[in-house]
Amino acid sequence: MRYKLMVVAIFVGLSILLAGCRWSQETDDVAFITAIGVDKAEGEKIKVTFQVVIPRAVSSLQGIGQEIQGGPTMISSIVAPNITEARNLLATSMSRTPNLSHVQALLIGEEVARSGTGDIVSSIMRFREYRGGMFMVVVRGKSEDFLTSTKPKLELLPSKFFEAFGKSSEQVGYYLRVEVHDLYLRLKNPGGSAYATYVGINPLTGEDTPLDTKMPNDKAKGYLPKDIPRAGTENPTEFAGTVVFNGDKMVGAIDTSETRILAMLHNDLPRGVFTLDDPLEPQHEVSLNMRNGSSPKIDVDLIDGREVIKINVFLEGEITGIPSGINYEKPEYRELLEAAISDVVTQEIQGLIRHTQELGSDVVGFGYELRSHFATYRELRETNLAELYKTASVDVKVTTKLRRTGLMWKTSPYALTATSE
Repeated sequence: MRYKLMVVAIFVGLSILLAGCRWSQETDDVAFITAIGVDKAEGEKIKVTFQVVIPRAVSSLQGIGQEIQGGPTMISSIVAPNITEARNLLATSMSRTPNLSHVQALLIGEEVARSGTGDIVSSIMRFREYRGGMFMVVVRGKSEDFLTSTKPKLELLPSKFFEAFGKSSEQVGYYLRVEVHDLYLRLKNPGGSAYATYVGINPLTGEDTPLDTKMPNDKAKGYLPKDIPRAGTENPTEFAGTVVFNGDKMVGAIDTSETRILAMLHNDLPRGVFTLDDPLEPQHEVSLNMRNGSSPKIDVDLIDGREVIKINVFLEGEITGIPSGINYEKPEYRELLEAAISDVVTQEIQGLIRHTQELGSDVVGFGYELRSHFATYRELRETNLAELYKTASVDVKVTTKLRRTGLMWKTSPYALTATSE
């Protein structure tokens, strides 16, 4: 009985000691930051831009599309030696304590990304207020300009803007949602190179400036941020393509078409619209909705000191458009269309690998499959996997199966009308 009383007394004492709100803060005393941008400044310093929510402005929103003078956020930029000091200096300019626990996105200016992101990411991963699930993006230009230009019209809450973009990446595959802890793990692991989402500000002139990466028979164009032909008065910011790293430094970028192939090789393509030349009438095109039918099979071997990569991809798809009127639902025609799709995707996979080999960035992560060829972890770390990847030979096989034909089970040509001479 005495021991039971002692145990009860200990738990009661601990509950008293552990309870309390010593470090708590009232909501009215906190300034919530939803996004942080990092750019180069003079000397060895950086310019950190904070997007801070204005609680009064957010609470006054009554309906979608209602304009708030000045917007629901304010932008504050501070030059400091590091991101931690910038946060402390921010506290000197506002009546509330800055809180970083609701940051949705970390934006890195391209100049900073090319010089190295390791110091910034390591500081963020160590500080308890930051969350590893923040959207990790690199801005084509300056992050300060991007945050200043971000004026979402479909979202009431500023934090919802980046959250919604992260989810919509699953629908198109033209950009990937990359979180800070994903980038950090890639930076620490020699098996694959790091990558991040690429964003920019579109001039909204409607000018079409695609990259010259389109494969034969493929109608889709590859774009980077700022290059998509858009016009209008909507939000000028856009997410398109992927930044690739060698170590912690940005070495280049892959466009929207290549990013879709990267998602496919990661087994992360729930859907993606492919448009290619009609096999029987090339003046027309065929559009299809494709997805991974199964996880890609990737085998990597080390033969005579050279990396040998074998890729086997299985795709499933649905026909979404046949302007030519050819009955591709018919078995023999369907096989012809499936072979054409497989050929285009094979070329695009080879093009992605060739491009990333030139950049020395293994964003697919073929190096993970090489680990079994090394006796010790030290031997793996001492091997320059990036150099091995640059000279790797690649064999690609793509198999396509069209499972569905949309809302039509048989396509027929358009009826001809008589013409008078």
